[in-house]
Amino acid sequence: MPTNSRRLACALSIVVAGLALAAPAGAQLAGGRSAFNQRPSPEPVQFWGDRFWGDRRPPYPNNSYEPYNPFYRRPQVYESIKPPAPRKVGTPPTETVVVIGDSFGDWLGYGLELVFAETPEIGIVRKIKPDLGLVRDDVRLDAPEWSHAIRDFLAAETPSVIVVMLGVNDRLPLRDRVPATKGTTTPPPDNDHPAATAAEAQRPPPGGKYEFHTDKWAELYAKRIDDMIAALKSKGVPVLWVGMPAIRGTKSTSDMSYLDEL
Repeated sequence: MPTNSRRLACALSIVVAGLALAAPAGAQLAGGRSAFNQRPSPEPVQFWGDRFWGDRRPPYPNNSYEPYNPFYRRPQVYESIKPPAPRKVGTPPTETVVVIGDSFGDWLGYGLELVFAETPEIGIVRKIKPDLGLVRDDVRLDAPEWSHAIRDFLAAETPSVIVVMLGVNDRLPLRDRVPATKGTTTPPPDNDHPAATAAEAQRPPPGGKYEFHTDKWAELYAKRIDDMIAALKSKGVPVLWVGMPAIRGTKSTSDMSYLDEL
């Protein structure tokens, strides 16, 4: 491993730890809601014509809508919160940090861009898919496993360090995608082929689905993590996997801790 890559990896391990703890409040809310819950200030009361201070009758048929009532609050409109797009650099960097991840990984990449803004020789490349995950590809059973897809994902890149942050989309049932053997059929139950025992009948078939937080789910998910790390290490550079931050809600925070342990 090159000495420069090792030094950059050590520096990044310190930086990303701080960024993960200080994740933007907007990024922590999967629904895109602002954590500050700011409300607009009430508009000043305006009166004209025969409207007096003591006349509180609304001039609208709908009594629930009074735009000139100082106690009336406008409905809040929440927009999806995304980090700014990557900046374009004029001089090609000598060291490249590739950030792979979901919407949280996008914020991590943006944070690294801010940290190294005064270090033009270090460039940050975001390889982001907002719905990225190790479980989300189960929606399409013909999609390649991450251990194969990640090589294509990084084919055009020459990273010095790879940083990964994903998992918020993986709180779903996981399918054990076992390839079916061609030409195999299930024999009919007869004397030569007795029926399956009760234990065999209860055993999940190949390719079965397993719910989040079950032991089998954890086993399959951990294997996908190992396969992805092995594929990333095929580039011959340091790989840093950043844990998920705490997000709003006790259950969601518990889920993030569960994924971090894996």
